[in-house]
Formats: sequence, structure tokens, C-alpha cells
Amino acid sequence: PLWQAVAIGLVASLFAEGLWRLAPVTFTTLDWALYDTWIRVRAPVAGSELLTVVVRDPDSDERFGPVLDRAVLAEVLHAVHEAGAVAIGIDHRLDHASPASLGGAASDALFMEALQAAGPVALVHDAETVLQTGAAMMGHVHVSTQPDLVTRRIPLMAAIEAQAVPAFGSLLYDLYRQAPLLAAEPLISVRASAEILNPVGDGSLSALQTTPLSWVWTSLKQHDRRELEGRFNGKVVVILPNAVGRGPWLLATGQSVPGIVAHLHLLNGLLTGDRIRVTPRGAAFGLTLLVAACIAGALLRCKAWTGLGFAAVLALFYVATAVVLLWSLRLILPLPLPLAAAGFVIIGTVAWTHLTAGSRM
Repeated sequence: PLWQAVAIGLVASLFAEGLWRLAPVTFTTLDWALYDTWIRVRAPVAGSELLTVVVRDPDSDERFGPVLDRAVLAEVLHAVHEAGAVAIGIDHRLDHASPASLGGAASDALFMEALQAAGPVALVHDAETVLQTGAAMMGHVHVSTQPDLVTRRIPLMAAIEAQAVPAFGSLLYDLYRQAPLLAAEPLISVRASAEILNPVGDGSLSALQTTPLSWVWTSLKQHDRRELEGRFNGKVVVILPNAVGRGPWLLATGQSVPGIVAHLHLLNGLLTGDRIRVTPRGAAFGLTLLVAACIAGALLRCKAWTGLGFAAVLALFYVATAVVLLWSLRLILPLPLPLAAAGFVIIGTVAWTHLTAGSRM
């Protein structure tokens, strides 16, 4: 009967839920196994032509030293803005004043003027802000690390000292969409959800389209406006004034990156529209219940080996469906919960059959 199948499926789903709560690391690893495998074996993802990242290079290190003077950063920002960049972000905090060795108050004043002229500009949020300006919009560079210590998501909004701060990558995407004819969709950066990373290549900075800082400096000093416009006009430009190395956050690709690099890949995914979605928690439990109830119904109606064969076919069909949906629609279905529930169903249904058979005797 239908109610028996639903009852067995519900009990099995609850047992599966409880089982995986006792082993969160194993559950997370299995639940994201398809995503982790797909990230490694899929065809290369193209970087967005709308995104350009200005990075440090050996020539700029030799010219400017390891720490960039804010006066130099101001000139670079002004050049990028004048070249027609649609949105600009800088991996920089306003949590300190420049020391005398790096221009002091004069450099800070030049940088504030450049921000005012190019604003709004996305900067990195810091709880302590020494320099105040209305031309900067602050974004966080936090990531979400799961129990297996792998970073797969970025929160679009983070609460930092009782303040809601949008993600740096999604903030830049919204600044880009504020251009005429682009602001047809609601803002991404005001959502409280998390975005799943869809990194280019191995998720490193070098996998994205980059421009050496020394090239920008040479072009602006030579007043080569045509070259600058060809590189930055109509694009989202992110300036990284400091060298970027390996970071503490492990991606599913196996690459360890700093938070800013993860946010650049988030921004790239938003610009290309190649986003990955995961089944909500409620829908995941509903799918688990459906699979478990179907298997229970088959086992109750069919003979032992026929029912077991159907259960195996249904489980394989579900896994195949999950693979197809991830590859085609970028939708992640739950894996360990339905499969564990299916195992409990087989045990439960066999026990139910023996109990009812014993009562009839």
C-alpha cells in the first residue's frame, strides 16, 4: 500500500539525516563528490572578456618596491577610469594613513581625489577606517569553508561587527550592471545566500585575464590613450596593488588561493552567467523521501529479487540523473542522503515484510 511505502520512506529519510549528522566531514565530501570531480575533468571554462585584472610583475616590483605608493595607485586608477572602465575595484583598505616613506598625507590626498573622480570604486572592507570618502563602496573578501576544509562557496552578504557587507565580487558585478541597459535584474550583492564557485582553470589568479602593472604605467606615462582604451574600455577592472601568492583557502581544484582571488573567480562566473546552483535543503529532503518511497513501494509489491533489482536500477538512475543535471544545467543534486535512505529502505522493507508475514501465520 501507498501509505506503507511513504511511512518506510519517511523513517528511512530521517534515519539517513541523523546518520550523516554524526559524520559531517564524510557527508560533505560525498555530497560534493560530483561537483569536485566535475570541476577537475570538465572542459576548460573561458574567462570573461569583460574582466581585466591589473597585477604586479617583476618590472613594477623593481620600479615601485613591494608596497605601492598611493600616489602611484591614484595615477593608475585615474588612467583606468579615463580609459573607459565600466566598474573598478581595488584590493586595498583604507585602514591606515601612508607613512612618510610612501608619500605621507600628500599621497593619501591624491588617492582620495582619484577615488572621487572615478567613484564609485569597490574597495576591501575593514572594521577600522582611517581615511573617509563617499566615493568608495566596501566589499568583503571572506569565503565559506565547509567541514572537509574545502572552499566551494562565497557568502554574498556577510555580517561583520553587526554590519552587513556585500561580497567584493558581487559588488563589482552590480556596479557593472548599473551601466545603462544592464540594470534589468535585481542586485546580486544584497542577497543573503551564498554563490557556488565556478572557477576558471585551476582557480588561480593566472587563469584569469591579467595586465601587468608595468605595462599600464608605461602606457599612461607615454599618454598612449588608444592602448589603454583597447585594454580597459567597457570592462570591469580590478587593480591588485600588492603581489598575490598562495592563500589559505583550498578550492575543489586543489589550488590554495587568497580570498581576493576566489572573489575574482566569483566575479568572472557572474559576468559569464555560468553559475552553479545546489538543491535547497527542503527540496533535498523531498527528493530523498521520493526516492526512498519509490524503492519501498517496489519492494512491497514485487518479489524479493525483483524488488531489489528495481531498487538498484532506481538508485543508478538517480545517480545518472544527478550527473546529467550537473553537466547540462549546472544543478547539484544531493547524493549521500538519498542513497543512504535507499539502503535503510531495503533493510526496513525486508523487516516489514517479515513482520507482516509472521503476523499472518
